[in-house]
Amino acid sequence: MAMMEYLLSPRGFIKLSQMLLVVITLGTWFGLWTTWRDFVTGTVFMAFFTTLAVFTQNMLVAPARVLEILMSGVLSLFLTICGIVVLVEASGSPVGATCGAFCFFSAVAYGLDVFFAFRIEVE
Repeated sequence: MAMMEYLLSPRGFIKLSQMLLVVITLGTWFGLWTTWRDFVTGTVFMAFFTTLAVFTQNMLVAPARVLEILMSGVLSLFLTICGIVVLVEASGSPVGATCGAFCFFSAVAYGLDVFFAFRIEVE
C-alpha cells in the first residue's frame, strides 16, 4: 500500500485522529493537578509515541496487525480509565471536563482501530 493510499484509507485517518486527540488531551492535561497525574501522563505520552511509531511503520512498511490490535486495545482501556480518573479528580473544572472528554474520544478512536485491524486480520 502506497503512502497516500494509507493516508486516505479509514485506518490512516483513524491513526491521524488518534494523534490529534492525544495531543489535545495532553495539552489540557497539564492545566490540571491531581494525585493520578503520573498514570495519566504516562498513558498519554505512551499513546502518542506508539501511535506515531505505528503510523510511520504502516506508511513505510507492511502493517503489523497483531501488534496494533494489542496496543490499541490496551491504550483504549487505559484511556478510558484516564477519562474516568480525570473526571472524578477534576470535577467542576472546565479544563478537567475537556481533558476527560478527549480521553474518552481517544479511547473510542483506539477502539475503532482495534475493530478495523481485527476485521482486516480475520478476512
